Amino acid sequence: MLLTLLRKIRRRERGSAMVAVLSVMAVIMVVVALIGAVTVQSLRFTGSTKNSVQAQASAETGIDVAASLLTQGTCTSATFTQPTSASDPNYLAGASYSVAIAWSPAATGDSAWTSGCPTAAALRVKLTSTGLAGPGMSSKRIVEAIYAAHSTTTTAPNSSLTPSGPAIYAYSATGFSGSGTLSPVSGSVPSVRIRNGDVNCTGGSNVQGDLIAATGNLTVGGSCNVGGSVWTPQTLTITGSLKVGGDATAKSMNLAGTHVSGNAWTSNDMTLQWGTQVDQNATAKILNLSGGNVLGTAWSQTSATYAGGATIGGNLVAQSTNSTSSAAKGTKIVAAGPGPGPSAPATPTVPNWIDYAYSASDWPGFTVVTLPAGSCDWTTFYNADISLGGSKGIIDARNCTGTITISTARDKLPVNNDLVILGKSFDLGASFGFTATSAHRLWLITPDTTMNGQPDCPGSNGAGTFTVEGGATLDPHISVMIYSPCFVNITSGIDWYGQVFAGEVQVNGSANLHFVSVGLPGYNLDTGTALPPTVTSSPSVITSRQSIRNIAG
Repeated sequence: MLLTLLRKIRRRERGSAMVAVLSVMAVIMVVVALIGAVTVQSLRFTGSTKNSVQAQASAETGIDVAASLLTQGTCTSATFTQPTSASDPNYLAGASYSVAIAWSPAATGDSAWTSGCPTAAALRVKLTSTGLAGPGMSSKRIVEAIYAAHSTTTTAPNSSLTPSGPAIYAYSATGFSGSGTLSPVSGSVPSVRIRNGDVNCTGGSNVQGDLIAATGNLTVGGSCNVGGSVWTPQTLTITGSLKVGGDATAKSMNLAGTHVSGNAWTSNDMTLQWGTQVDQNATAKILNLSGGNVLGTAWSQTSATYAGGATIGGNLVAQSTNSTSSAAKGTKIVAAGPGPGPSAPATPTVPNWIDYAYSASDWPGFTVVTLPAGSCDWTTFYNADISLGGSKGIIDARNCTGTITISTARDKLPVNNDLVILGKSFDLGASFGFTATSAHRLWLITPDTTMNGQPDCPGSNGAGTFTVEGGATLDPHISVMIYSPCFVNITSGIDWYGQVFAGEVQVNGSANLHFVSVGLPGYNLDTGTALPPTVTSSPSVITSRQSIRNIAG
């Protein structure tokens, strides 16, 4: 019986131990499950944090890369994206960035942003970088940085070549004799503008434009006709059966047998002798009608005197007159004086001298051929010209000794493109000439290297002169600019297209100059001023960073 009891006790103890073991195992399993869950959660958190950090780093990398490029002024698009090539130093593995670029002309504030590369007007640049990372690039961070910006402005001489200037400009007195003609081409308006000294136009010259003496007297005689206006601040004298196609303006005026198609105006005395006719109005301080007629109104600040059957087709206004019946539309006498009357025509611009010293940089695209020192004959020039082929070229003959004389050439010098010839002195004549098969420009230049606003001829005793003799031919396809600080003598028998800008000019005989404006690089020959400098503003580059912040993620 005792044995039976012991067996029962052992069986009960084994059941209790099993329960305890199972309980312990259950606890262990719960703990293991909790540890596993915490571990998985930790791993998930660690991965998410890693992706966020990588996205943040990617966005900041985009800021740094874009800023580096903009510091150098490099910008090609409003959006800068990560390079796709793994070999690029700006490439990021497992992440990407995209940077939007905007700029503002305002130094402060958060408005007026314009998307795109910064222009020269930009004072600030904003970079907005979006960084992505993680599986499917699911983590995103957006970083914004604002930088100060500035533009660099450079100024350089303007060597543009703009056709300008009169047909003939001379710093000193100019003369016209013989039967030469100055005529327009394709609507151009030729004029002769003389800076200093008295001007004479005699013989059979025909100036189909304006004749202007800026400081001296102007005398027109023989059968010299002026198709435009005549102007002088001194005395104007015209004799002979001549015609002025525009206005006649002077300090004082004496016209005999002259037909003025426009107005006649003086600040002092005006004498209209027999055979003179003014088609429009005449204005003077003292008016003497000695047989001359005015078809319009005549105005005299003081006296108006009639003689020799003179008439006025309009009104006469004066302080006094010896006839009140010679004005067809009546006479008005103002005892105190009627005043100055109609205003004078606008004063024409006659610029001061332009010192053109020559620089190869003034002629971009031109090939320079420099002739060696010594005597330069026809063969030397011909070989230099041929070496240019069809290119624009400059033949620099300033090393040549003596005058460049090309007057016995059997052939003509071909002008195959725009051509510049530099020399200290020229003598072109006899059978010499320039030929061309299409339109080109030709510059014959004696540089003026003394920058003093007046012509300085490089020579004395006749050296430095520029002579174009009869027989020297210029193909009609070619327009020439003769620039020389010396005396330019154009003799009979030439028929050229272009213009002359010289220290002094003489046009003789039957020389014909058809006005085509050619100009000089870097200058406006109408005003005598250098062209405005070329100002270049570079796109703005960024400098210091003003702020940086996260705006998303």
